[in-house]
Amino acid sequence: MSVEARFTVASDSIPLGPLFEEYPTLVAELERIVPTGRSVTPSIWISGVAWDQQEHVVEHLERESSVDGVELVDRFDNECLVEVEWNVSTSGVVGALVNTDVIVLSAVGSRHQWRLKLRAHSRDALANFQRRCDKYEIPIELRSIREQGPQTMDVDGLLTEKQRNALIQAYDRGYFDSPRRASLEDVADDLGVTRQSLAGLLKRGHRALIAGTIAGE
Repeated sequence: MSVEARFTVASDSIPLGPLFEEYPTLVAELERIVPTGRSVTPSIWISGVAWDQQEHVVEHLERESSVDGVELVDRFDNECLVEVEWNVSTSGVVGALVNTDVIVLSAVGSRHQWRLKLRAHSRDALANFQRRCDKYEIPIELRSIREQGPQTMDVDGLLTEKQRNALIQAYDRGYFDSPRRASLEDVADDLGVTRQSLAGLLKRGHRALIAGTIAGE
């Protein structure tokens, strides 16, 4: 029976740590990834970084020894999307994820810590991930674990706090009604974010809900 577990890990255990120190408001959110093969290329939404600072983020990532390539995919006022190709030889958290039989459901990092939600096909597979982290002295902490039955459908933990707030506000304001009672700009003003940021939050929130419920991923 598969299991899901939540971990916290020090912010510098993934190649973004120094950026968190330089930009204390920076938040990184990995898109859902399934590590396979000899490398992994997740998309990472980076918020809390001004337009003129985003190229510096890319330059920093390019200097990391565990990174084989970086591409700046899209840019907004205080948010950008990058794709980072990590090599599997790294001994950090990325290496532990790639070289063990676990799936990353969500990963959100800030200057305080990374919050990981993982799925494994068994407790033994999850224990293997933990042993690899211990081997390389990665300060990771297990926060919760639960078994997943065939009928399990639970949205708890699928969404980041920002995604949940955006979806709830949009629902309450009537953005999803037909006809709509509020525009994207109305909801963005309520939340104090840009239209582009809100659109991204709603898109990623919808994707996470679909992947974690009806798609059964």
